[in-house]
Amino acid sequence: MMTAFTLETTLAAVPASVTQVRHEAAAAAREQGLDRGHPAVDAWLVALSELASNCVRHAAATSPTFDVRLAIDRSGLTLAVHDRHPHLPTALSEPHADDSGGWGLFLVRQLVTDVGGQTGVNPDADAQGKTILVQLPLT
Repeated sequence: MMTAFTLETTLAAVPASVTQVRHEAAAAAREQGLDRGHPAVDAWLVALSELASNCVRHAAATSPTFDVRLAIDRSGLTLAVHDRHPHLPTALSEPHADDSGGWGLFLVRQLVTDVGGQTGVNPDADAQGKTILVQLPLT
């Protein structure tokens, strides 16, 4: 039987944090009876990895830590990743033509949309950071 699960953590913007938080998320999904291979769980884990990796790669200079909030309940899976870098990513319809980037956010958007989920970017009130939100249904 599924019970509500929430994890809120602050991580150093270093590569090891990406692996750590993905393992914690996968373990939480298993404990809730959700196995890898479930389309929403797979999309949730990939989105988490991509968004955390973006914090490490692109935001670490101005945001040495980043925050992650994971939630699982009967209605679905939620993921929020916050950093203090002022750049607001746009929802790319395809990766950059010159192969300079955009693959991670493109992939996240595609995977989330494919399972009926939603993504969003919420800027901080002071415009010096943002939270990227992913919501995935469990239907």
